[in-house]
Amino acid sequence: KDPQLMLRLQNGRFDMADRLLCSISETFASVYSNPTDLKELTPEFYSFPPSFLTNSEGLDFGMKQSGESVGDVQLPPWAKNPHDFIHQMREALESPHVSRYLNRWIDLTFGCKQRGPASIASDNVFHYLTYDDLGGQQGQMDFHPDCSWKEKGGSGNESQALLRRNVRKVCSGTGPERVAAMEWIILESKEREPEAMELSDYTEVLPLVQMCRQSKADMQRIAVKTLHALAVTRHNKLLILNAGTLEPLVDILCGATAQNTEMAVHLLARLVEVDSPLLASFNMSALAALVEMLHESTDAVRTGAASAIARLASSEVNRFNVLRLGGLSPIINLLQVRHSSTIRRLAATACMAICIDDDSKYQLVELGGLQLLIEICESPDPPLQVAAVQCIAMLSTNDRLKLEVAARGALRLLSAAACAGDGELQQAAAEAVANMCNDTSIINVVVKEEGLWSVIAMAQSPHSNVQRHAARAFWHLSVYHDNKRQIMDMGGLQSLLQLALLGERNVQATLLAEEALTKLSEDPVVKEAIQQATPSHEHEQA
Repeated sequence: KDPQLMLRLQNGRFDMADRLLCSISETFASVYSNPTDLKELTPEFYSFPPSFLTNSEGLDFGMKQSGESVGDVQLPPWAKNPHDFIHQMREALESPHVSRYLNRWIDLTFGCKQRGPASIASDNVFHYLTYDDLGGQQGQMDFHPDCSWKEKGGSGNESQALLRRNVRKVCSGTGPERVAAMEWIILESKEREPEAMELSDYTEVLPLVQMCRQSKADMQRIAVKTLHALAVTRHNKLLILNAGTLEPLVDILCGATAQNTEMAVHLLARLVEVDSPLLASFNMSALAALVEMLHESTDAVRTGAASAIARLASSEVNRFNVLRLGGLSPIINLLQVRHSSTIRRLAATACMAICIDDDSKYQLVELGGLQLLIEICESPDPPLQVAAVQCIAMLSTNDRLKLEVAARGALRLLSAAACAGDGELQQAAAEAVANMCNDTSIINVVVKEEGLWSVIAMAQSPHSNVQRHAARAFWHLSVYHDNKRQIMDMGGLQSLLQLALLGERNVQATLLAEEALTKLSEDPVVKEAIQQATPSHEHEQA
């Protein structure tokens, strides 16, 4: 009706197309099926002229996710046009049926069924933040997990009711009561299962976000700690992000006290675990602060910063900015922190996230990162070993660096890891070994020295990815004539035949194994051996 009012409300922009009034029928269905859709009929639905139903100025309201553009409001089938719609709405409002039951609506909206048992019996309950006199209700009612009010002593999950009560105190309490509620949430998060800490919607964390903006360091600190305590499920992390937490969090990272900064970086490390467009282009100053934290003396700060950078680097923009800020060098330095396997693991993960393009891979090698990763491959800590092998596997996709990896003696370590009992470690190493077999100058090393036995062992793995990498390695090796009989003599034919019989269980491995067998059959001696072995394998498969 008045676009200028909407622009003023939305800071100079129209609201999202999917949230605009586009269809009477769709909105009616949403109100009846979605418990969070609380739209009501405004006086305009009963007043002439019906200008709010037509886009008379031809404004561009955008497109919905379905691809449909927003224009005139779609009327229900019984309305001929906007004027007829308003006319019939007024007729219904003034009908004898509405007049007969109008008193019931008054009881629900203004009367005795607003609150208390009568409201519960009438299913007239709403999110607690919509009640303006919330403070007066705290002694009488508790907030139920299903977002409805319940009398004390009623049924429901008592643990969830306690959480809701303290969340409510954070939202509406003052002074000591609010602080006590936040401290309760922080302590409970250490005892409860993550699912027991789930919130209803982002409005429950808005007061905490507001406190993060305060100049008082103590209130800021406990607010960040409370958000950190709540950021334990994907649902909560998205709610906290959508509540606008990043802006004050960036301010804290860039200029607050050391203690607050440490809490802020740990909160950020949790929030970045979820995929959100809000994180795709992270604040440059905050990224610079994170990079600077990698030089910190405290392990806690370095752990949080490395974890956050590793996740943020999944975005191309953030990855470019981390490199631009010189973030790779301090991350590589963390690979040398021998007293903390956690820091070294996060550093290896960050290296893998950052070094996607060839230039950054070369930079990692020049800064000594490859040698440190090779050393870590011999670590007794499985998660750390996995992270290092995964990073080397990523480097081995570059043709120039394959030679570098082999020259530094990593092939032996990768071959051993490819036969490991740890499935995650085996999959990472198998990918690296298969990548190495793609280089003609390395193939002889693989066949004659220390790699072929690992490829044969990879074929026996129950993991489909490892089977596929084994078949890929065999395919590369079988291309060269000198290797064909070596593969046969070391028992590689049996492994290839097993892979070829996987069929639909692993189509890629089967096709690559069949191609490898075809290449090996170019040697008459090997071909005869394959023909002799095939019937027995088919019998075993049957």
